[in-house]
Amino acid sequence: MSAYELSLWLSGAAFIVQTLVAGLGIEIVLRRDAAPPVRRIALAAAVAALLLSLTQGYALELALRTGIYDLRTAGLHCVVALLQLWVGRGLLRLGR
Repeated sequence: MSAYELSLWLSGAAFIVQTLVAGLGIEIVLRRDAAPPVRRIALAAAVAALLLSLTQGYALELALRTGIYDLRTAGLHCVVALLQLWVGRGLLRLGR
């Protein structure tokens, strides 16, 4: 697997995970039984995840269309997405 392919896979995984984290945050916000501070934190996390997902989508599109990629940035985005997922799961437990 070349660095280009690995960058595409990492970017795609980060895009999917960040989109799922945004959905998880929105789910917590829409719950009526969650405490207001948890709902506000979840809303902030959802907005941040959506913005990072949008950025990652643009980077993925750039890599697919032009061949310009950055393996280090794709790896960091993937790590950040996994950390966001971990925080989102913690917020989901806190909201219950």
